[in-house]
Amino acid sequence: MQFTNLNFMFRFLPAFFIIYLIFPPKYRNKVLFAGSIVFIAIGDLKYTPLLLLFITVSFFSAIAISNLRRKESLSRTVFVATVIFFSAVLLYFKYVSPNMPLGISFYTFTCISYISDIYMGNITIEKSFINLGAYISCFPKLISGPIALYSDMRAKKRRIYPEYLEEGMSIFIIGLAYKVIIADHLAVLFNDCKIIGFESLPTALAWLCAYGFSMQLYFDFQGYSLMAIGIGKMLGFNLPKNFDHPYRSRSVSEFYRRWHMTLGTWFKKYLYIPLGGNRKGISHTVFNLFVVWIVTGMWHGATMNFVLWGFVLFLFIAAEKLGLKNILYKHLLLSKIYIYIVMPVTWVIFAVSNTTDMISWLSSMFFMPSDTAVDTHIFFTYIKTYWMFFAAGAIVSLPFFEKICFKLKGRMIFKLLLLAVMLLCVYDMAGQSGSPFLYFKF
Repeated sequence: MQFTNLNFMFRFLPAFFIIYLIFPPKYRNKVLFAGSIVFIAIGDLKYTPLLLLFITVSFFSAIAISNLRRKESLSRTVFVATVIFFSAVLLYFKYVSPNMPLGISFYTFTCISYISDIYMGNITIEKSFINLGAYISCFPKLISGPIALYSDMRAKKRRIYPEYLEEGMSIFIIGLAYKVIIADHLAVLFNDCKIIGFESLPTALAWLCAYGFSMQLYFDFQGYSLMAIGIGKMLGFNLPKNFDHPYRSRSVSEFYRRWHMTLGTWFKKYLYIPLGGNRKGISHTVFNLFVVWIVTGMWHGATMNFVLWGFVLFLFIAAEKLGLKNILYKHLLLSKIYIYIVMPVTWVIFAVSNTTDMISWLSSMFFMPSDTAVDTHIFFTYIKTYWMFFAAGAIVSLPFFEKICFKLKGRMIFKLLLLAVMLLCVYDMAGQSGSPFLYFKF
């Protein structure tokens, strides 16, 4: 069950909130845990016991690590064994099993972060299985994040204020619009290009398709993140921000500090820094970046295009570390051209698992196919069809849109606009099947 499902919006979510609000604050974690299990069971009943197993292993492993604190070798053994178990299960489903349990990539990282923070002494153990279960299985973030640390969600008594409900609903509607109005319509452009055949695309259309997928992916994932944050706000807690206007970046390394920020923070805290970070000289730093980006690619999927995607990003980020970044930051226009060429190219690698299709698409972008089967003028047909979605995406992705929303927050005109957007989204959702969130498959 996904957030853009009408049954979720008008049945599950209202029913859950009524129950959640009826119960006193001290019981709300129990309601959240139960509701989250129901949520995952509706979408993936077969693998719901796996989530409960991860919660159980996290609970008892944390207790064991804490109780063995004075016996460092035993404590380390339990910690390492637990991390290996979580990682092995994730790798099995990523690379061996034909099926992927919903949300396993995200709740695996959530469990590893909890166990790691216990082992490093950053937090104390959660003595309540229910409270830990509510944190790990929390349905707004369960399937596609944001990846929230335990310290961000530890409060046991969640108080709900009217302003939280209003702000949360506003954020949810904006995220819904990102997904339904922008991402889902641009998905049609990408599908059309696949039907035409990447080897047959004129260069202009190949680039339009690359920009379209870049924007589709951004608003799809940012839309989900905002909807999750909005629901979290209505529940009484703050999920971390996941995007910070990445396309205003001037380097690839800056882009990934602004894109999927909670995943970047996770890799930095639990992989890059333990490897040594940038504390042991440039050669060691480059090696650590290589490991992080290869693992990042493997985390996204089992096909080789994801490993290649991670490797290509490593090359650009390593080059920036070695001096390219200094050049980019001295020249505003050059850095912007760099981002708007490099990022669509990397998203092409990310988007297409078939190597032949990937090479064909990239070739079409840089070399006009000699036997182009599609009339170049079709590019203008697609521009006329999709310009409004590109324009809308460009406008709302800029920081000033967020500032305008903040200034208008609470005013009647803003509430009416949100209501109109909500009705438009519902109308759109009722009239078409829509597309699943792209990160559900990761």
